[in-house]
Amino acid sequence: MICVFLIVQPVEISIKQVYISKAKKKLKKCGCKKIGITGSFGKTTTKNILYQILSEEFDVCATPKSFNTPMGVCKTVLENLKETDDFFIVEMGARRSGDIDFLSKFVGVDFGVITPIGECHLETFGNIENIENTKYELCENVNTAFFNGKSKSTKKLYKRYQRKKYLLCDKNGFAYAKNIVSSENGSKFVLCIDKHELSCNTKLLGKINIDNVVVAASVAYILGESLVCIKSAIEKIKPTPHRLELIKGYVDVVDDSFNSNFDGFMEAINILKRFKGRKIVVSPGMVELGKLQYQRNLEIGQKVASVCDFFVIMNETNKKALTDGAKNAGLEKDKIFYAKTREEQQKVLKSIIEKGDVILFENDFPDNIR
Repeated sequence: MICVFLIVQPVEISIKQVYISKAKKKLKKCGCKKIGITGSFGKTTTKNILYQILSEEFDVCATPKSFNTPMGVCKTVLENLKETDDFFIVEMGARRSGDIDFLSKFVGVDFGVITPIGECHLETFGNIENIENTKYELCENVNTAFFNGKSKSTKKLYKRYQRKKYLLCDKNGFAYAKNIVSSENGSKFVLCIDKHELSCNTKLLGKINIDNVVVAASVAYILGESLVCIKSAIEKIKPTPHRLELIKGYVDVVDDSFNSNFDGFMEAINILKRFKGRKIVVSPGMVELGKLQYQRNLEIGQKVASVCDFFVIMNETNKKALTDGAKNAGLEKDKIFYAKTREEQQKVLKSIIEKGDVILFENDFPDNIR
């Protein structure tokens, strides 16, 4: 197997270089402005919201789903980007130092957006400082940057950045939301942006999504979109699939299965408080948190127990931490269930659900994690 890998690897690298070269040539021909988005979480949702808002007035292309690697960007450029597009929005992910710098130079980004930074991929990066420095690689390649100020690390990068910059989601910043009223059907809020105030409605769930709207609206405003169109677009924004997506039916489902961060998990539990009926959480907890993994999952178990009636724990990885947390917070043993597969999960849910229940699906491990 090792011999095969050594033979195939150079060929694979060569093929990737061909696609990257083709994509670079096409990007140079296009006169569109390029917007890079990175951070620990909220990248995909912020990208999708920005795409929907900008599309109200402009022709926009964006990397689909969670395409945030060089090959994902190449595929988007070669298949979707048009020479008539005004903007190209690129989500940028990183597993190691240098990843964001490579993507930024490859795309030729003009504007950078930094979403909240947190404890994701600690096993890979080692510490939060390494994560911050990797995300800052985007800032080093642009002359204008937008920062979601809801995380300490992002604020730290805002202070570090010395070019044109905008602090968002902070009362002392360029834009923020106030008078927030949230329900199980969405939110109402006042968008304060550049000394203007807009009364807005959105179908999106949770304060974390309102912050994403504030960031996207601010970028669109600076890029020339009118406030009238921004307000109109906010009311029409559709949820990003599998990210606090509400699905109504016999039971209501909050599908947050693509979320993989601690803060987002806590926000999702808070959202459940607004629903009537019994509450069920299905989750394997959080991974790639290094030394913090047991503690964070213990806290998750405690939070679940404080709000929910049933807890279905998936896989073995965080079983002990989640169970310990839930029991410590008072959730009875017969309200905690375990499932190793989706088939087992379905059997458990069928045995407990009643009409009017609400189920939160939070995070979703790949098959190779047990």
